[in-house]
Amino acid sequence: METKNADQFFRHVCNLQTLSGVNSYHEALEIYRKLHRIEARLNRIFTNECNGYLEITEEQEEKRNTKILKTIKAFLPSLKTIFLNGDPRGYALKIKPEEREELRNKGINLYSDFGGYGILAPEF
Repeated sequence: METKNADQFFRHVCNLQTLSGVNSYHEALEIYRKLHRIEARLNRIFTNECNGYLEITEEQEEKRNTKILKTIKAFLPSLKTIFLNGDPRGYALKIKPEEREELRNKGINLYSDFGGYGILAPEF
């Protein structure tokens, strides 16, 4: 990892520490790792759905997404607008721009995409 990316990664994990309420950087790092695994899994799922390799009913999709969101909200209970982006060309775990902006005003500057959405588990 390049120095620039290492600095961004460190700041991101520190922000996750604040958002999650955990006491140590190492606990926040573990949260990032779990979020990153979920992100990678969702990217595979959404890519397969987009390419027609995986067909599930709306009910199955809703049940799956609800379970995933519940897990993520357990890690980051202070976030209110977490959602799953089903477009495989971008990150799957996001928060809405309004909440990202509110956090930014409080000194928590999450990584964001071009649309202003906050990214929970970016690749560094």
